[in-house]
Amino acid sequence: QGFDPEFQAQEHERQLGFDPSRLELLYTGSFYSFRRAEALLDAVISVPDVRLTVATISAPDYLVQAARKHPESIRLVGFMPHRAALAAQRDCDVLLNIANADPVQVPGKVFEYLGAGKPILHLRGSAQDATGALITSLKAGWDIPTEGPAIVASLRELCDLHREQRLKEIVDQRNDVQAYAWPSLAGKW
Repeated sequence: QGFDPEFQAQEHERQLGFDPSRLELLYTGSFYSFRRAEALLDAVISVPDVRLTVATISAPDYLVQAARKHPESIRLVGFMPHRAALAAQRDCDVLLNIANADPVQVPGKVFEYLGAGKPILHLRGSAQDATGALITSLKAGWDIPTEGPAIVASLRELCDLHREQRLKEIVDQRNDVQAYAWPSLAGKW
């Protein structure tokens, strides 16, 4: 898995608008039965000035209902073509990853996220997983438990960083994510 460091979105591929006055979270991907997000949704709804955008081909019913009840906090956009999803990943404030059931598996989406140049908020499934360890070692974002209070605290911290325009500092301090770019991987292999 890796990312294209040369990706540049065309204007017509920018399908989503993000509001600069609020913290814009983005999740792109599937919701498998093990990937639960109720605590996340409750946290997003409870923290003002946060919106979660979800691009997925099939949203679970609890997510659809939450988006209907709280459209100011949760936005479902359905399926997005891959290039449009890559463009959205580069335009949001923070990328969201929800852990896989297998703690040793790092979703391919995480490597795409690294290429987007945005910080990643990883909601881990177990006490420690490979995705959280990767994000932590690269200083690419935050690895937190999938529990309401921890998510709320992180969202409040992220809102503060967003208001202070300091989220870019997180990206600027990342370790060598270029090791996961396709040209680096091709050279290695």
